[in-house]
Amino acid sequence: MKSINKFITNVTSGVAGGGGLTGQSFTINGHNIIVGDKIADGGYGIIYSCTDSSGKKYALKALQAPDQEHYDAIIQEFQIHKKCANHPNIVQVFGMSSNQSTRQALILMEFCTDDLIKHINAVFHQGFDDQTIVEIFTSICEAVNHVHSQNPPIIHRDLKPENVLRNDGKWKLCDFGSAITRVYTLETNSERNEASDDLEKNTTALYRAPEMCDLYRRQKIDTKADVWALGCILYKLCTFKDAFGEGNNLQILNMKYSWPPNKKVNQKFKDIVTYIFNTDPSERPTARDVLGELQRQFPNWVNQKWQQSKIQSHSPSSQNNQQNQPQQQQSQQTFNPFNQQNSGPSLQPQQQFSLFDRQNQPQQSFNPFQQQQQPQQQANPFQSGNNSNTYDPFAQLQQKAPSIPNDPFAQAGPPTPIAPQNDPFNQPNLPPPKLNQPPQQNGGTFDPFEMAVRQAQQNQTSTQQQQSKSPQSSTTSTLVTVNHSNQPQQPVSNHTEFDELGSKNRFDPHRAENDMDNFIKDCLTLQTEFEMNSVFFGVSANYPASPFFIKLMHQSGTKISRVILSLPDVGGPLGGVLKSRKSFHSRFPQFEGNFALTSFLREHKANPVPIGQPPICADAVKELLTHLDKALSYLRSSPIQAAGEEAFVVYQTTAFILARLKQSKINEGYTVNTAIPLFKNFHTSFKKAFSFVKPPMKFHEEPFDFNDEKFLKAIRPPASIGV
Repeated sequence: MKSINKFITNVTSGVAGGGGLTGQSFTINGHNIIVGDKIADGGYGIIYSCTDSSGKKYALKALQAPDQEHYDAIIQEFQIHKKCANHPNIVQVFGMSSNQSTRQALILMEFCTDDLIKHINAVFHQGFDDQTIVEIFTSICEAVNHVHSQNPPIIHRDLKPENVLRNDGKWKLCDFGSAITRVYTLETNSERNEASDDLEKNTTALYRAPEMCDLYRRQKIDTKADVWALGCILYKLCTFKDAFGEGNNLQILNMKYSWPPNKKVNQKFKDIVTYIFNTDPSERPTARDVLGELQRQFPNWVNQKWQQSKIQSHSPSSQNNQQNQPQQQQSQQTFNPFNQQNSGPSLQPQQQFSLFDRQNQPQQSFNPFQQQQQPQQQANPFQSGNNSNTYDPFAQLQQKAPSIPNDPFAQAGPPTPIAPQNDPFNQPNLPPPKLNQPPQQNGGTFDPFEMAVRQAQQNQTSTQQQQSKSPQSSTTSTLVTVNHSNQPQQPVSNHTEFDELGSKNRFDPHRAENDMDNFIKDCLTLQTEFEMNSVFFGVSANYPASPFFIKLMHQSGTKISRVILSLPDVGGPLGGVLKSRKSFHSRFPQFEGNFALTSFLREHKANPVPIGQPPICADAVKELLTHLDKALSYLRSSPIQAAGEEAFVVYQTTAFILARLKQSKINEGYTVNTAIPLFKNFHTSFKKAFSFVKPPMKFHEEPFDFNDEKFLKAIRPPASIGV
């Protein structure tokens, strides 16, 4: 039996480059697998190849969520993905084992051997032939049509070439981290504010529909937004450029795009793009309509089942009628992984069982869509999509999911209890519970999602209590009221020492303004996120717009991961920078606090990581371009030195990665045609913003020249700094 503590150690060592889970065996949803080599790692997870006893290859995601929000997002993404994965053009998931108390999960998925971006780079100079474009685009449209046909309809919200993989000769859609079923109607200011924050985190600017760019038009955001993204994808397949490469809202709202004069594009493709690009979502075709138009234009290459009459294909009113009936009936519903319209028997999970391992559950039919309002049923802690636009480098093997009406997760036949030795989360000898862990229910069953809801309620109550107290008492009050359970606490020797030091004003939040440099040094001596969080809460309560947090990150060096996880939520442009930083470092922990890579490069000096792999990769550039926009907003609102330093280091880091990608001709299409032009657009704005910084700071006089070989060789990331 696998120890959960050993699993934590293995995941952690794997992220750092160790062996991790390689060589170990697990059983997930009836699949007995042996873990092979590590494929890739990210902010809080590792991807391994693995095989079963027959030699069939899979991909295994080993995830350690940094907080409850990320854990909830993992569960929601799995539930949504699983619901619509029984389609040949969607990456298949085979099962999931999770442990809510430790926020860990193992997800078994199809192993994909190829991806669309790799194909684009391979034929970048000659381009795809027409039949290949039709094959790829039809596959994507069929997948999207299937997703939209769910009840309620699912909106993917992150359709782009990076999320299209290939296996067994089929193109497959992946990455459901941004998917939701909620339809924004945008009738109130509060909903528009909520939608604005959600779309900023969970969509890609180049593929946003007009209704996402101007929320005050009050055009509802539903599955038609995905259809707009299909038009962007088709344009990209034909030209290897982005239709709206500037990535700004006005360009999208005014439909300012043009076809490259030096690129020969079949007029039929141009007509289909025009057909899709309608700024009024009510007049825009559905995914089903697009398939019908494809079949009409290319009858020899597209299945006749998509054939539509001329009236159906071209009448705007018929386009609306072609919307899936579930979409009309359920447009206002929000996805609830425990809600099912066709009621069935509910099941409370057993303690320490593998949540999505069907064979490890009692012999009742699993019903993940049970309504919350009914007794004995589970609450839903999820409200919106994940914030990750992460490229998912794997997918499905051919295995048909059982077809049982009204229950997409049910398996035929009674479930078979899993052997305890094969359950990676089964722990006969549990260690003492951690702080904040809710008490076990006597005589009941363990419900990880109920605990998540209860913990969220406790946190909300705790926050309200803290806000009602004076700023001077808020720092230490967190330390003495944190445990709301009756369980024994962990040893608190460090915390006691911390309290004593706090009483001597070493961690007085006012030092963030009066003695910032020394206060930062003291804060970086703290050993736990718990202690850091308590101090940082006190600072944010007293000085919500203080540059302390920016300065702290810059000086944190390799301790940045602990600092990032402890940062409080603050509002305004500073809050935007901190949220963006959290997103970036969750995916690319190799960077130090000021975006330096010195420690990482030194560690891998004998065996350098290839260009194109994290951290020097296109996905890092995309995150950095987003962060540049946040840094610019912060600099404009607060023209102070800390804001200038943040803008300068992220600008230099982005230039360094772009230079390396261009030198190595990695992701050449994206790098040259999209990323570098977007990056150059920032120069004028930053130069103007820097002219107002006090004390004065210099910015680069001219934009970087990425056609200059000397520059490409000379540019370096920021140098390490730290306490």
